Amino acid sequence: MPGNHKPQLSALAGVCRRLDGARHRVAELEAQRDALIKALRGNGVTGSAVADCTGLSAGRVTQIAQSNGATPVAKPANAANRSRGNGRAK
Repeated sequence: MPGNHKPQLSALAGVCRRLDGARHRVAELEAQRDALIKALRGNGVTGSAVADCTGLSAGRVTQIAQSNGATPVAKPANAANRSRGNGRAK
């Protein structure tokens, strides 16, 4: 399809930069949340009380409270993986 796609490519690059920044901020906030969950559970607050406050399941609260470090954060699939047909939606 002929045409000038430069403005759209520029807009896409800008959105991708903002998305990368948002992912970084989400990771920071999840780390803060997880530290607070560990502290609360360590001070005797029940998992169900923490779950009610966070919207997480009690099981997820237990996983976070018992974890030894950073919780893995989902990474976006790269374009090469999507083009190889790894089962992800395109």
